[in-house]
Amino acid sequence: MKKIFFLILLVIFAYFASPWSGWLRFFEKRGANVINDYLYNLSDNWKEWLLSFSWFLYSNIDEDFLTGYKDSLLNSHVLLLQSYEISDPGILKTFKNAVDSGTNLRILTESSRPYQWINAFKELKTYFQGTMAQIRSDEHLSTQYLHDNFIITSSGFWIQTADLSTDWLTKNRDYFLFSDNPQIMTSLRYIFERDWIGDEIDADRIEPNLVVCNLNCRAIITDLITNAKESIVLQMEDISDPSIYALLSEKPSEIVYKENDYWRIVTWDFEFKAIFPNSKDNKLIADVFWTWNVRLLKKPNSHTKMMVIDHKWLLIWSMNFNHESLDTNREIWLLIDDPTVIERFLSWFNEDWRSMDRYYCPYGWCDEGASLDFLNKTKKWEKRWWFWDVFY
Repeated sequence: MKKIFFLILLVIFAYFASPWSGWLRFFEKRGANVINDYLYNLSDNWKEWLLSFSWFLYSNIDEDFLTGYKDSLLNSHVLLLQSYEISDPGILKTFKNAVDSGTNLRILTESSRPYQWINAFKELKTYFQGTMAQIRSDEHLSTQYLHDNFIITSSGFWIQTADLSTDWLTKNRDYFLFSDNPQIMTSLRYIFERDWIGDEIDADRIEPNLVVCNLNCRAIITDLITNAKESIVLQMEDISDPSIYALLSEKPSEIVYKENDYWRIVTWDFEFKAIFPNSKDNKLIADVFWTWNVRLLKKPNSHTKMMVIDHKWLLIWSMNFNHESLDTNREIWLLIDDPTVIERFLSWFNEDWRSMDRYYCPYGWCDEGASLDFLNKTKKWEKRWWFWDVFY
């Protein structure tokens, strides 16, 4: 009996100690150096310093996108890449061909994540073994995880919601933004070089269009949501941060409430629309936002992380709305005001929106256009309070 007991303990220890599980590193970096973003000194007129220039927005919805994306990498003599996973065979071959042609490739990536079934960093090192490519993990950084996604090329840079795993093409909805703006490119290169050697990043040396977690992202996202006047259009993978929940729930477009034993709907001028992946956790989101305007996308998986505020500002980023992304991870996001790009994203957003033939309602009990009589008969809206109480 003792032998069986010790054998079980040995198996458990082997699991947690295995490099692919990532759990030891999870606990090791759980106490990562967290900069108190609430104390970041955000000036009242910070938006006046934002740069206005043209961008090119792409989605993996576009079948011709991949060819142009790979060509931009192959034709560059320098590639500086930060991404938390690079494992797609096609992209790896593209990078390998670029290196064989003389491209200076440097990759900074996550060393191991708890939910990775393989150690992607070690696989990457093995793949490029014997080449001139330089591969480095994020273990020397004070952040918990490296979760940003950008590529600097000779002619410009890509900022994207996608990592470079196989899912980014076959299963996910993702977006890619390209520009050759020299100021933003200089800031991105500064971030890359500082992270490459593990030095602190000075937020004052970064263009205000670029927002960096864990430096100033919570302060800026709080300011943007708080001061939104007309609308918020959001497509996200995950939202679990209580303070962000509270800010967004104050800006609904429709509320269902009870008055004298009858259900009534109040519609405000403020527009709120949100798309999330169709997961069990996300089925509780509509309860919190007091809105009918939340839909859950089944296919493709919504890996998008973008938000439009007042039809004026577009944010594209790598982060989710959770504590780790905002306060402990390295995340990069971009704030732009190009109306052409904003309309392009909204057209794709609306395609996804229309592809879902029903609103999401709590517990799946109401279809789009459900009557107030039905609400009054079922009275199931009374159940919505429990989830809010979990957070507060």
